[in-house]
Amino acid sequence: MKLAGNHSWVSMHKGESRDAGKGGVAANRGFVIREWKARIGGKDAEPWVAERGLTRHRTESSVIDIVPPPGVTRLEKGDFIEATIEHLMMPQKAEDYYGPNGALRNALIKDANSWKMIQREADGNAREIEVSLGTLVRRFPDVCVKATGDRASLTLAKGLAYVPVTFTGLSLASGFTLRVDGKPLDQTVHRNDFWQTDFDANTHTWSQTYNVPFEDQKAHVIELVPEVR
Repeated sequence: MKLAGNHSWVSMHKGESRDAGKGGVAANRGFVIREWKARIGGKDAEPWVAERGLTRHRTESSVIDIVPPPGVTRLEKGDFIEATIEHLMMPQKAEDYYGPNGALRNALIKDANSWKMIQREADGNAREIEVSLGTLVRRFPDVCVKATGDRASLTLAKGLAYVPVTFTGLSLASGFTLRVDGKPLDQTVHRNDFWQTDFDANTHTWSQTYNVPFEDQKAHVIELVPEVR
C-alpha cells in the first residue's frame, strides 16, 4: 500500500505479548513518516509499505516493511532516500501508563489498543512553525533554529506533551532566557538543569536544547534572548 500525504502513519495494535503469562505490560507499535524525499529506480517515489508474517521464537508475528514501489527490482545510479521516521511505542491500556501526562492518559481511556492512538500522535505532533528571527534548520526530531545575533523567535503550533526545541549558532554556552508567550520558561529542579548545552567544534559555536511543554494545539511564541546582566 502506498503511504501518500504528509505525516502518513501505520498502526500495529491489539498485539499479544509472548510473555503474557509472566506478568508485566505489553505495548502496541506504530510509526509516522515525518519527512520523505526519494528517487528509487530512477524515478521520484512515494513510500510504500507491506505487511508480512514471520515466526519468531516459535511464535507467529507480523511486521510492516517500508518497501520500494511495485515493479522496482533494482537501484539506479543517483537513487536516494532522505526520510525522518518516528517510531512509536504505545501502552495498550490506560492503567499501564504511570507518567504525568494527563492528556495521554485520557486518550488511552477512550481509544486504547486502537489505531486512533497512533493517528493522535501523527496529527498532534505535525508541527507548524513560523520563524520571525533566525533560520529554521529542521522540524524533526527536534525543532532546530539557528539564532541570529544570539537571538531567535518562532511561532510553534501543534505539539503533544513536550516538544524539544534547539537553538544553534550561539556565541556563549549559557546566559540565555527562553520565553514562551512572553513569560520565562523555568523548569528548574537544581538550578540550571532543565536545558542542555552542546559545542560545535566545526563552527566554534554553542547550542541549547529545551523541552517546551504543550498542553494544547494552539500557536505559541517561543523566544531565546540573552539574559539581562
